[in-house]
Amino acid sequence: MQGFPNWAYKCKKSRTLSGPALICKASDPINLCFVGVSLDAVDGTFLAAKWQPQGLATSNLFLDRICSRPQNSQWTHPGSIWRRFHVRLWREGNNVIGSAHYETLRGFHRHEVHHFEGAEDMVAELFKILGWKVSLGSIKLQDPEFERYNDGFCTEIQR
Repeated sequence: MQGFPNWAYKCKKSRTLSGPALICKASDPINLCFVGVSLDAVDGTFLAAKWQPQGLATSNLFLDRICSRPQNSQWTHPGSIWRRFHVRLWREGNNVIGSAHYETLRGFHRHEVHHFEGAEDMVAELFKILGWKVSLGSIKLQDPEFERYNDGFCTEIQR
């Protein structure tokens, strides 16, 4: 399973010699890959498990370095802005890839991510309980040295 993006990117404002500019920087690792399933099937599973859908805010993450592929959906559990598990999803061909993390609110509209691995494991367990085939850490996407809270592997989930 080669060719999947490693990171979700955040658009940031920057100052350059020629004035203000927007740049995309790696933000959250991709740690979920739903193989051969539609976004509707993945979203339906989160909905059935009582996760809360979230609107697509302007500060969402993108799936490429030029910030042109915004996320397709996102889910939280529980539905609190103060502390929650948060999953962002993107369509990727016949697959869906995602980034899961646990976060708490720090200031107005600013969340602090505490871990990726626990959230990845929670999503994997949810889908496993609901009858999906789950392979933890089966896809190597990133070098783990770049992210201290992530092991660099992606969990593969299939119907």
